[in-house]
Amino acid sequence: MTTETGSQPPGAAVLIADDDAASRMALGAIVRRSGWRPVPIESGTQALERLLASDAPAVALVDWMMPDLSGLDLCRAVRQHEDIRQPYIILVTVRNDVDDVVAGLDAGADDYLAKPAHAAELRARVQVGLRTVDLRERLLQRAMQLEQALAEVRQLRSLLPTCSYCRRIRDDRDTWQTLEEYVSHHTDVKFSHGFCPQCFDRYVRPQLEHAADRHVDRR
Repeated sequence: MTTETGSQPPGAAVLIADDDAASRMALGAIVRRSGWRPVPIESGTQALERLLASDAPAVALVDWMMPDLSGLDLCRAVRQHEDIRQPYIILVTVRNDVDDVVAGLDAGADDYLAKPAHAAELRARVQVGLRTVDLRERLLQRAMQLEQALAEVRQLRSLLPTCSYCRRIRDDRDTWQTLEEYVSHHTDVKFSHGFCPQCFDRYVRPQLEHAADRHVDRR
């Protein structure tokens, strides 16, 4: 993997895949000045390997014309791997006819940028890409949280092992809990306590009457 020299300030990693060294350096300079970390790659095959890694950059600037693996083929190959965090791919190329733009987007590119790239436009498009990837990840986390909540609700609807005497519930860790503890742990339900009419007549009223009688006797 070829790396250009120069300082790289901390920030989001942006992959730059281009077989032309001058193009890599020009794009890398814009990325670096924008506060991001350029990750220069000189071939489509190396770019694919990097984008399939667990620590792949969130945004990739990809040249269309590369000898070993074109930008379009790279997009198609990445999109076939649904088990990875999908990067935001921007095709950077001199081919900017409408048919070329459509072909690039159909292949799986998220955006399109004509060469030579204008610094302000490139910066704006990369920012859109970073926001898009961040939104995807937050939506995925939210979906996972909802799935976990649904699983807990389904568990509450299933048969619960309950002690015949104390009415405690056995959870999946073989720990016995009160009904309040079990429900509070698996849901957002909070309990408040009162008396039903039957229990009030059976337990509370006799205690109140007894206390009143004791008060009268003391007088």
